[in-house]
Amino acid sequence: MCFDSEQTLAMQADNALYQRIIIPLCDDFTDSGAKAANLILANLILFVAGNENSSLHQPLNLEGLHTATQLIARLQRITDNKTISQRHQKQLKKICVLSRVTIGADVSITSVIIQRLHHHFPKAHITLIGPTHLPQLLSAPYLHHILFIEEEALGLERLKNSGKLQQLIKKEQANLDACKFLLIDPDTRLSQLGLLPLAPEQSTYILPSRTDQTSNSLSTITNSWLDTLLNTSDYSHPAITTPTNPHQTQSSTFTIVLNFGVGHDQNKRVSLVFEQQLISALLDLGEVNIILDSGAGEDELNQTMTIAEYINQRSASKSSQGTFFRAQQSVAELASQIHQAELFIGYDSCSGHIATACSTPAIICFKGAPNPRFFTRWQPESKNKTTSCLKVSQKRLSENERYLLIKRIFAIASSHYQTYQQAPLL
Repeated sequence: MCFDSEQTLAMQADNALYQRIIIPLCDDFTDSGAKAANLILANLILFVAGNENSSLHQPLNLEGLHTATQLIARLQRITDNKTISQRHQKQLKKICVLSRVTIGADVSITSVIIQRLHHHFPKAHITLIGPTHLPQLLSAPYLHHILFIEEEALGLERLKNSGKLQQLIKKEQANLDACKFLLIDPDTRLSQLGLLPLAPEQSTYILPSRTDQTSNSLSTITNSWLDTLLNTSDYSHPAITTPTNPHQTQSSTFTIVLNFGVGHDQNKRVSLVFEQQLISALLDLGEVNIILDSGAGEDELNQTMTIAEYINQRSASKSSQGTFFRAQQSVAELASQIHQAELFIGYDSCSGHIATACSTPAIICFKGAPNPRFFTRWQPESKNKTTSCLKVSQKRLSENERYLLIKRIFAIASSHYQTYQQAPLL
C-alpha cells in the first residue's frame, strides 16, 4: 500500500508504517526494538532496490547486498567499529556528518558531534548534510553545509531518494582514500538507521543511540561514544549558533517565551485549557513579558491564535502587571528570542532543546513518553543545570491534576523571577 499509485492511500500507509510501527520500535530503546526495526527497514530497502530503475538498485548490487541478513550484518560490522585508528586519524582530511533531521535531535546529538570532531581534528574539512534548519542553528567558520532533504518528506520518499544521498557522499569522497575520509552517522533516518551503504565500511562510524544500555541522556551517550571513537576523554554540551550575543545588560522586565509545539505528536500535548490557564497564571507573576511563539504549521498557528484570543478577553476583564503577545517567526528568530529570555516553558520539543543549548532556564512538560527510557534519553541537557523536566501522565489530566501542574510550574517560574529581581543590574 505504501507504493500504491493512489497518492493519498500511499501517504496514509507510509504514515502508518513509520508512525505506528517503525518509530515506536526505535523509541523503545532496546535491543529487541532495534532489531525488529532494522529487519523491517532492511526489507523495505530491498523492496525499493528491487526496481531496476531505483537509484538504490546499482549501489546495493555493487556492494553485494541482496538480502536483509546481509544489510543487517553490514550494519553490525559498522557498529563494531569502535575506535578510529591512529593511522586513520593522522591522515584524515574530510569528515561528513549526517543530520538527525529533526531540530531537537540535531541540537542534542549532532551539535555535540561537530564540536567534538572540530576540537579533535581542527584542520579537517567538516561537512554537515541535512535539512534547511542546519545553517540557521548549527553554523561555524569550520563547518560546511549541504542541504539535502525537505523536512516534510515522508519516510519512504526519503528512502526512494537515498540514491541521491549516496551520490552526494561519493562526490564528497572523490579522490580521497578511505583513510582520509570519515562518514559519521548519528543513527539517522537519512541512512535508514545505518542500513544504507553510503561510504566504505572502514570509513563509516555509527552512534548506537537505540541500543545503549546506560540510563543516560542522548547527549551524554553521544559524548561517551565519541570518547571511545576518538580515544580521548572530553565533554561538549549541546550548543547552537544564534544571530545575537547574550544580552549584556539586564532589563527591568522578566521575559518568558512559551512554545506549545509538539511536532505533530499530539500525545505530547496536555490540553488547550491547560495552556490558556497557564499563561493566565503567569501574567500574575509580576512585571513579566510573555511571548507565545506560534509554532510550526497551520494547526499550531490556529492553536496559538485561539490562546491569544482567550488571553486578550481575559485581559479586558482582569488587569495584571504582565504583558502578552503572540509571535510568528522563523526557527532562527525563535532561537534568538529564547536566547535573550529569562525563562522558557514548553513541551518535549525542539524549543526545549534550543533553550538548554542557549543556557536559558527552562520548564519542560514532558508528556507522551512511551517508556521510562524515552524520558531519560530525551531530557534536554542543561550546562548550567537550570532545566526542570516535569513528567506528566499519559492520561488526560483531571481538573485538579491540571491545577496542580500549573501550580508547580508557577512555583518554579516564581523562583526564577525572584532570583532575577534580586540580581544586581550589570
